[in-house]
Amino acid sequence: AKVPVASEGLMLLPYLEGERTPNVPEGTGVWFGVNSRTHSTGYFARAAMEGVTLGMNYGLRRLAILGVKARQIRATGGGAKSKLWRQIMADVFNAEVVTLAVGEGAAYGAALQAMWCRRRKCGERISISDISDQFVRLNVRETARPKKRNVIVYREIQAIQDAIAVGIGILDWISLGRRGAEKSVGGNLHGLGVAQYLSESTIRTEFADGAGDHPGKNADDSHHGQQLY
Repeated sequence: AKVPVASEGLMLLPYLEGERTPNVPEGTGVWFGVNSRTHSTGYFARAAMEGVTLGMNYGLRRLAILGVKARQIRATGGGAKSKLWRQIMADVFNAEVVTLAVGEGAAYGAALQAMWCRRRKCGERISISDISDQFVRLNVRETARPKKRNVIVYREIQAIQDAIAVGIGILDWISLGRRGAEKSVGGNLHGLGVAQYLSESTIRTEFADGAGDHPGKNADDSHHGQQLY
């Protein structure tokens, strides 16, 4: 908690085994912003939590564009036990984050679904929402609410992470044989030229607003049937 919001620019792109949202299956993990000031355990720990949460927010924002906007996030599992991480989630998602009385959501949900199937098989007319309303309880003491100042900071950091993700996607095309993509972005895809190109482009606006074009859309929206986003 001593490390400031946004970890002074240290950022993790958590695509250690590729990613589906955004769709960069050959993507790799990236530590961005490492320097002598941020090179410590605390900074790397917070940046990891922030990077993973920003990655999840990519999918959440895509749902919002489609009309599904979350007012409350229910966090389960080991990460939900961290007060700091819950606050990061609330600030990044700009939504209330709560935990459940039963922390292992996946196993508990599977058990409730099994109960529902069993009761339906026995002839009982009951919906899955009836089951969840009866058995799912919130742990209101662990509620985290977004802090306006942090929300603004994370929006800026999100734009940077999105831009880096697009850069990885561009390099992914090239590594898989799409050499023509290099020409479509002015041939500036070597080393730090990628970061320079991204910083000078309008990609951030695209991801912030959910509209606009990225270099890949001009030629072909897909690569082997897969879209970047």
